[in-house]
Amino acid sequence: MVIQRRKTIWQSKSFVRALMASGLVLIIFTSFGLGKEIVRRKEINQEIETTKKEIESLEKKNKELAQMIEYIETDSFKEIQARQNLGFQKEGEVAVSIETNSGDYQRDNSTTFASPPAIDPSNPKRWWRYFFAAK
Repeated sequence: MVIQRRKTIWQSKSFVRALMASGLVLIIFTSFGLGKEIVRRKEINQEIETTKKEIESLEKKNKELAQMIEYIETDSFKEIQARQNLGFQKEGEVAVSIETNSGDYQRDNSTTFASPPAIDPSNPKRWWRYFFAAK
């Protein structure tokens, strides 16, 4: 007589297939979650790098502005500004004012302007007039 053994649950093909399918589904979900986390970390690292660069540039600008403020607070800057903008001078100095207007466009009493001086035409225009102008 042959003794038949009962198949245990581990020897059943349907159970093994179901176990493998559930394992595969678990691996797929884990892979998607891991992929999303990797992409998110990469974006965060890029944002950190751009923020660090921005901080460096702002610190540099802050140093430049601090140096500018330091210079503006000096007596030499105040003296230069007083001389240029307010016309101050030291004792014993003589202030000289030089006009930058050459007088070419002076205003009349009738509030009209004199015409600007005539500009000589370029050399090719002179030749054109010489050969083709009506005489």
